[in-house]
Amino acid sequence: IEYKGFSITYFNTKIDNMENVDLKTFKVVKSNISRSFEGYAKDENKVYFQAKPLLGIDVETFEIIGEAYTKDKNGVYYANEKLEGVDSQNYTKNDNFIKSNGIIYENEKKQAYDYKTFTLIKTYISNDSCGGTAYMGSLVKDKDGIYYNGEKISNVDSKTFELVKDNKIIVHFEIDSR
Repeated sequence: IEYKGFSITYFNTKIDNMENVDLKTFKVVKSNISRSFEGYAKDENKVYFQAKPLLGIDVETFEIIGEAYTKDKNGVYYANEKLEGVDSQNYTKNDNFIKSNGIIYENEKKQAYDYKTFTLIKTYISNDSCGGTAYMGSLVKDKDGIYYNGEKISNVDSKTFELVKDNKIIVHFEIDSR
């Protein structure tokens, strides 16, 4: 597409160079949920993530449900990866976690937390100078322990654990490498 001598690009790719894009119906999909994560577009035939077509996505039912989370009638996705086993009609989303059918994902990674007792304690976000945010990690618990970024914190009892101060982790801890 040329506009007054300029080529339009989307994620550093000239739209006219994208494979089989329908230029008449192509549009960037804006997120009403987050300004810090964008990169989706669609035309009447396909959904794109960062200029690459997402295979198997239903264009009609595609919607953004969180930072990098989307869904359609066929499933739930993180960026360009389908989250296997997640039902797009029956899931719970909490910050960077998706729960469905006994499975817990943190972003695109399947986690082994106990499904019934999983609790998100705190999500840590960093603000950048441009007004955006970056996910730094999460503190979670289940019946078996307390975890930071998916790693179990050793010598901490999940039944008595308490976050003392909201903005800082005050307790020093070691990651259990077993």
